[in-house]
Amino acid sequence: MAGSLEKYEGGQVQMISEEDIDKARKDVSRQHVEWRKRKRGCMEIIDTICEGADLNRKEFIKKLGIELDEDVKVNINDYA
Repeated sequence: MAGSLEKYEGGQVQMISEEDIDKARKDVSRQHVEWRKRKRGCMEIIDTICEGADLNRKEFIKKLGIELDEDVKVNINDYA
C-alpha cells in the first residue's frame, strides 16, 4: 500500500479525514431535508392555486411550463 501512495506524495493530493467525510455527509443530509421542505412547500402553493382556479395540478403545471424533478428524471430519494 505504501508503494501505491508514493505517487501522491508530491503534495498535489491530500488525504481526507473521517471528520471531513462526516461533515460532508451531514451537509448533504441537511441540504436534502431543505430540498424536501421546499418541494413540499411549492407543491402546496400549486395545490392552493389550483383549488382556487378550479384546475387540476397537471393542467396547471403544464400551462405554466413548470418542470418537476420527475420530468427531468431527478429522484429526491437518490440524494438521501
